[in-house]
Amino acid sequence: MSLRPWLMPAKLSHWLNQRFDRIVRARGERSRKWNKAHQPEKAQAGREITQLRALLKTRPGMPEHRELVQQLTHLLPAEIFRQPELKPEPKQEVTRKNAPKTWRPPSILH
Repeated sequence: MSLRPWLMPAKLSHWLNQRFDRIVRARGERSRKWNKAHQPEKAQAGREITQLRALLKTRPGMPEHRELVQQLTHLLPAEIFRQPELKPEPKQEVTRKNAPKTWRPPSILH
């Protein structure tokens, strides 16, 4: 009784190696095509990352900072430009425990 060719370990190993090589080459080709097709988007993203890094390095209020913020408004979340809402502090019932301490002059001992 002879073994089927696909059950022979040497032939199976050879077939698997070829299959793996084809898959790796196909994946590399897909990656190269994607990179070529998306090169303008990748370049734009790289420029935006560079600008965002520069924004992090500048101080708020400086002309460079304001200029970068204007250039990057389409990227930055809207919350950055809104003034924070100031909520009134809840009123606390004044008790002996949480009453504010008042200054008293030191007593002079006789």
